[in-house]
Amino acid sequence: MAKRGAPQRIRAIPIRIDRVDGPKDWRAQLRTLSEEVKRINNDVGFFWLQWHLDKGHDQLVREWVATYRRIQQADPKGKAPKCPVESWPKELGKQIWHWIVGRHRGVNSRVVALAINRAKAQYTTMPASNGAWKRWIRVLCGDGEMPTYSNRLPIPFDRQNGRLQRDDAGYQLSVGVARVVEPGKRRATPNQWILSLRTKGRKLDSLRTIMGRVLAGEYKYMGSSIVENDDGWYVLLSYELPPVVKADLNPDRVALLSPAVGRPVDLWIDGHKEGLRRRGRLIEVRMRAISAQFRSRQKAYHYASSASKGHGRKRATRSWVHKLERARQDLKSTYNQQLAHDVVQRCVQLGHGTLVFYMPDDRRKKTRFLELAGKLDRFDRKSSWDWFQFKTLLARRCEDEGVRFCEAATADKDMLRKGLWQMWCGGPKNDG
Repeated sequence: MAKRGAPQRIRAIPIRIDRVDGPKDWRAQLRTLSEEVKRINNDVGFFWLQWHLDKGHDQLVREWVATYRRIQQADPKGKAPKCPVESWPKELGKQIWHWIVGRHRGVNSRVVALAINRAKAQYTTMPASNGAWKRWIRVLCGDGEMPTYSNRLPIPFDRQNGRLQRDDAGYQLSVGVARVVEPGKRRATPNQWILSLRTKGRKLDSLRTIMGRVLAGEYKYMGSSIVENDDGWYVLLSYELPPVVKADLNPDRVALLSPAVGRPVDLWIDGHKEGLRRRGRLIEVRMRAISAQFRSRQKAYHYASSASKGHGRKRATRSWVHKLERARQDLKSTYNQQLAHDVVQRCVQLGHGTLVFYMPDDRRKKTRFLELAGKLDRFDRKSSWDWFQFKTLLARRCEDEGVRFCEAATADKDMLRKGLWQMWCGGPKNDG
């Protein structure tokens, strides 16, 4: 796990599975494996709890918690004793492994190991939702928070059981996630599948670029998973970006970014205002096209025959509403990524080491360009721009490039424009 404050260099991209060179009912088998992964996580929790209860560790943890609280009440700076119980000793780990492997023989052993590692993190390092304790301490104290699952979980894989390759047909993933259990045999036979990934098309240029860099070794291939979405099965490929050589920036030079009215954003830098991404004509046209499709399809349903109605509006519009909503969200996400990249690169180019992001209040935010881009009259009133995503991408990009990122309150914009930015950055006062 990365240290707090360190840049998060791990990314994940979803790649749709077109076909599988393996069983014909591969979709049903993937659902079965996803159910098995869920049961593995639940079984690990049940075995872990029963093992600690048989050892009497629940009583030891409760006594330790009571002692800890008495010491803290008597002296808040007092040193508390160490917890006498270890959450995941080696003995417990070996017993869980042998029990799970024998219980789930149809799952690849590497998938079992990755699922157990995920469950181990929940019972060792995951904090509780309330208080400063770890989650496993609250479980043994009888305060709840036992991690269990009712929905299917992603099927994990990594470099040991999943190999990415490329041929004339495109990109493929040779992965081992299942085993064939034959009656009368002690060991199950491993089963290797070849997944053909959807990477062709003009809109998937960036996807092919990333996969090419992963194959070339420029990006480190990390643990990934196979997940089911509303419209099919996907490979969620994870990779780690190489370290970025940070530029020599001056933290005393500050740039102010704020959403604009006549264009996407205004960047106040070196005493003048810049409008990145020009006037935002492209995003406005594309958002209007999606809004027009929403309106035309809603009218088509309004004038549809009675035979096509009667089963609920949600069922009748499910086929196209999901696709249009996803297209609109993908468009916003792509534009936010490009805009955050341009803003930070402009700051790095001019040597500014601090970026202040000003977000208007709810009343003024409704008049900004991106908030109104592509809306048609009364339609899309519930569709607003994803400013939280933009702020998150901006902060991540600043962290990668070594630029200090901070937010400004609404009432402080005039003071920032006059140069009084030191109240956030802690620098010397500027009386100009």
